[in-house]
Amino acid sequence: MGRVWFTDFEHISTDFEDLTVVSPRVTNAYFAKKVVTAGAEATGTSEATGPTVDFEEVNEGILGRDVYIIVETENFVPPDQPIVSTERGNVRIQLKTGDCNLTGTTDETIQITDGTADVDEFIAQVGNTEALNDIEGNCAYTNLDDFTDKAIFKLSLRPHTRTTFDTWAETIHDSGTDLPSIEIEVTPEDEELYIVYGTEGNEQGPPLEIGRFANSEGSLFRLENKNVYEIYHGDNLYNNFDEINSNNQQIRRRLGILTNDWARVDDYDVNNPKHLVTYFYHDSNDNEHEVCTTEKIRITEKGPRSNTIPPLASRGTQVPPIIDYRDNQRAGEDISASTLTKYTNGVHAIEYTKTEDPNNPGNYIISNNILRERWYPVPNANSFVYMVNADIEQEAGMGSQVFTGLDYVNGDLRIRYCFKDTRRRHAKPDLLAALIGAIAQFNEGDTDAQGNARAGLNHRICGEGFSYEDGSCYPSTSHRNGLAGDLYYLSTGLTGVEVLLQDSDFDYTNQVIFCDLLYDFGWSRTGNSLSENFTNPAIGINSSTILPHSSHVTTPRHNNHHHIQRFSNNFVQNLLP
Repeated sequence: MGRVWFTDFEHISTDFEDLTVVSPRVTNAYFAKKVVTAGAEATGTSEATGPTVDFEEVNEGILGRDVYIIVETENFVPPDQPIVSTERGNVRIQLKTGDCNLTGTTDETIQITDGTADVDEFIAQVGNTEALNDIEGNCAYTNLDDFTDKAIFKLSLRPHTRTTFDTWAETIHDSGTDLPSIEIEVTPEDEELYIVYGTEGNEQGPPLEIGRFANSEGSLFRLENKNVYEIYHGDNLYNNFDEINSNNQQIRRRLGILTNDWARVDDYDVNNPKHLVTYFYHDSNDNEHEVCTTEKIRITEKGPRSNTIPPLASRGTQVPPIIDYRDNQRAGEDISASTLTKYTNGVHAIEYTKTEDPNNPGNYIISNNILRERWYPVPNANSFVYMVNADIEQEAGMGSQVFTGLDYVNGDLRIRYCFKDTRRRHAKPDLLAALIGAIAQFNEGDTDAQGNARAGLNHRICGEGFSYEDGSCYPSTSHRNGLAGDLYYLSTGLTGVEVLLQDSDFDYTNQVIFCDLLYDFGWSRTGNSLSENFTNPAIGINSSTILPHSSHVTTPRHNNHHHIQRFSNNFVQNLLP
């Protein structure tokens, strides 16, 4: 029990229950990523539920990518409102350098882009959820009341200009493993609003700086360099990439690239540059998946295959090492190239004759007799292209078995492709992004143009690869420089291994869906991919049929694989010009 005396009328007093002092409070602020839980369909007596959203604290980010910042508050009522008001005040955040590894100065206010210019502060109202709206201004999440006392910011962690971006990237690179940290400073927009920082009973004070967050052990936020691809499911309503017109079709880009020349591997050499590339997939619910990171290499561009091998004196300087696949062939891998010898003027591909080993069925004896040889010239020694290693898993071994190239699993989502009888495992970076996107959406399911839901599919996507690491592609010519890939046709058994168009287990229906998805992500946009006309009475195809976005080619045969090509670079949005 408490008692109050009125100073002007000391003989008057009143009794009251013990008071609780209520102060506006900022309890926490942190970097975060969005986590969405899909709604459930009505079943039996259970009603349908809508999607819900939450945030997961993150302690590292990539220069140039978007990130959320969540500010948690209590009693954050404007001073002109009663304490029981449902109205909430505005908070201001500024990003501060936690060390000198980003700008060269500690405790400096960082200016980052708001989309039009560099700014040094951002303001949001506590309880306002506009940062959760999709590109149409809608928000489908059913638990927005959970954010009544939270301020939500969505920021791009980059300066507005490429020049400053490159300066920051170089500084991050030079910091080595001691990556720069970024802190969050929180203040009320209304300077008359006196607030307390920290949770009750654990208010901020020395040694922590008042109003500063993400600045203590366990909550530091580090910034790193990476080249990034952002890949969006076609039904994702948070994809704000541009719409383009392709083949008289208006379509929103689903791929974006953030280029960072300072995302270098440890053994980077200016004459042999190698960079790290990370692929992110944003599913239909806008959950983010870090699918894989791989190495990007630079090669001299290879020209069309030639049947004429130039004399040794005209090949230029030999570039070691010789790539030798004879052990792979001996182990039963059905690949054509035995050796690839690199020269400054081209690549000499040799295929030696082979016979099955009578003492070891499935293995081969490789002779010294040349069956075929081809030359992949370098038209211009100063013309370079970039490829990435698509063999993410790097499974050891040799032979005719299936090798997993990528197998990302998160809940019900699986993004998987495999290689068989090939060492052509390098592709153009854009093309790999488009393949990952098509496989991911194929597995996840989607909605067709008529609004019908399509369930996800778990076929194993398998094939015979793209290019060799030097950019050649024996015995092909069109695969060079990682510009094309060979995928086996889909089977009803989901194995994805060497099914023919004429086989009874050819999964035509889902093959068409997959071909259309490849097209949606940019494949076959500047010309058709390659397949064959076929009939297959066993599955009800009695008249000559060709797969979507494909042309008929029988030399070489394409009844056992789909040659995907003609990717349009216009389907990739540059996220930082």
